[in-house]
Amino acid sequence: MGITLTIDTLQKLNDTDLATKFFDLLEKHGLHLEKLGLYEPLKQEYSKEKGIEIWCLEDEGCFDIESNKSLGKAGGVLGKSKTQGFTMHVVWWDCPWKKTNYIWFHFQKKAYKAYKTQIQELFKDLIILTNGLYGYISDEIAVNRQHVTGTIQERISGVFWCNYFGPPLLEVLRKENVESFSWYNSVKVDNGGVITYLTSDALDIKLKSNELENKAQEYIGSHWFNGKAANYHIF
Repeated sequence: MGITLTIDTLQKLNDTDLATKFFDLLEKHGLHLEKLGLYEPLKQEYSKEKGIEIWCLEDEGCFDIESNKSLGKAGGVLGKSKTQGFTMHVVWWDCPWKKTNYIWFHFQKKAYKAYKTQIQELFKDLIILTNGLYGYISDEIAVNRQHVTGTIQERISGVFWCNYFGPPLLEVLRKENVESFSWYNSVKVDNGGVITYLTSDALDIKLKSNELENKAQEYIGSHWFNGKAANYHIF
């Protein structure tokens, strides 16, 4: 088990400039990929140029039931650093309808401990870069514990150690309702979103139980997290 960082966005990610800035941010925060590819096992030696190239490769897009064919394009990239103990995955879609794109990182616990500050700063920078809709940083145990089948299109994944709610989510959840919960800390983001924290650290012993996450879900509204919200109209 380790620490997961996830960002969901509706912004199109199949952009050379955006891909370049993504890899620049990794370098800025001292995170150095060693291998790249589209799928495991990763065999391509890392370079920023190769990362951008793989990121922008296009495959068939979203399957349309009515036309019985794929429309648009899809792509992404996998990356790994064995030395620093982390992996990353970017998946993007460019379809005629709204589709969630995502950026995902997994850090071994020793990597999280070594790069805790850098990981949090990277999270904030990626939110701005991608105009993030939703995201979190969490121990995998809490992610698995709160799992409900579906995507951000059907429900919010949960309440974790570090949570990011973008402007569209704050409108649905009511911004004042989210911000008035007794978070350990909360930080406003330049795009109008907010980042909240349940405790001071992702490995805090308080997060081994579901008490804090349940309390936050109940305060915000449990139906937003269990897939039963009738007016979840972001999409």
